[in-house]
Amino acid sequence: MSSSRWYTPDQYVWQKGLSGGPDAIIIGQTGKSLEAIFLEIKSSRPRKQTQVSGDLELLKIDWTRFLIGSPRERKGARQLDQAVTDFRNSKFSLPGIDQNTVATIYPIIVTLDQWPFSLKNYQAFAEDVRAEGLLRQPQVMPIDIWSCFDFETLCSRVISGGQIFQIVRHRSLGEDYLPLWFQLNLGGSAPGPNSPTLEKSWDKLRDAMVADLGLKEE
Repeated sequence: MSSSRWYTPDQYVWQKGLSGGPDAIIIGQTGKSLEAIFLEIKSSRPRKQTQVSGDLELLKIDWTRFLIGSPRERKGARQLDQAVTDFRNSKFSLPGIDQNTVATIYPIIVTLDQWPFSLKNYQAFAEDVRAEGLLRQPQVMPIDIWSCFDFETLCSRVISGGQIFQIVRHRSLGEDYLPLWFQLNLGGSAPGPNSPTLEKSWDKLRDAMVADLGLKEE
């Protein structure tokens, strides 16, 4: 990870009387400009009834409560939004970094467990974040959601020679959204939803799950 610089809250330099910031910031260089990843880590998980039902409306309630929050009780997306605003307004700085050279910021929530973010669910979540007026600052990329498993998978790729910002830059957060771990295991950029590669990968996953659970396909 030598090509990136990692900062934790004890390294942030705040204006007198202020504090806060994301759980971690990663800085990388692209030409003459810098890029930043803002990470906010959350231990909350969807309620059992949400996980069992798979109901999108119940999931919306959970992510509003645990991953977005309210103006009085900020959670992941609101915390990231405030951190970006504070950073852009120079309320805190990073040692050796000129805020004016940070061209792009990637806001990412890391969850302890894998939330059920399929294409449809991710798009609904991203729309809810934007509807709250969050993370609309210039040069701020769409919010992403990683589980700890996603993050561990990413770190293993970086340790073995991958470039974290190249991976993050090629994340598919539009119509071909995929969980990070799945995109990494496909290798490179994510294929479109009708890609033969994707279809075969899903078939392999399904077959493995059927075998692990001892089920028989009709």
